[in-house]
Amino acid sequence: MAVNPALQGLGIGRKLVEALEKRFKERGVTRVFIMVNQDNKKVLPFYSLLGYEVKEYITLSKKLTPNTDIE
Repeated sequence: MAVNPALQGLGIGRKLVEALEKRFKERGVTRVFIMVNQDNKKVLPFYSLLGYEVKEYITLSKKLTPNTDIE
């Protein structure tokens, strides 16, 4: 999720997160995980104000190409 920088600070991001959380709760979701790029630390205070806590996780990823074979 992202808000155009020219529109940040107007409460749009907060309203988006609150709307998503409401929909999740209606569907029985009990926990939300948010992944933030390491170079986007400026967004952490925003999520903190909404009640999110920074947890330590390691994310692993691998790009699969059509030539990838598993034996």
